[in-house]
Amino acid sequence: MVWSIYKDTSSNNADEWQPNYSAWYYDYDVETNFSPNRVRFLHDGQHEVNYMFNHKQYTTTVNVVNGMFEDGTEQRILDLIKQSGYWGIYIEMFTKKNGKLFVEMGS
Repeated sequence: MVWSIYKDTSSNNADEWQPNYSAWYYDYDVETNFSPNRVRFLHDGQHEVNYMFNHKQYTTTVNVVNGMFEDGTEQRILDLIKQSGYWGIYIEMFTKKNGKLFVEMGS
């Protein structure tokens, strides 16, 4: 599993990029065409995260502490992805659609 949401990458080589565990997501329920207006942050606490694969929805929970995804989030998502049968390893982003939080994966 690779967390592929990174902090500022402008001054470093790709192999030096640091993961960004800030608990943010794109809110596609917001009616706007301006992408930055979709950025939202999760409040501290437990959150349900969903993943869709082959028209089936899989769900797990993750914790946010001090505005950051808690240690273990990657493993919880890895377990979710394995359960779905998807082969991707890259956590690309989190999105909100129809009131639900989803993880978007890449291979």
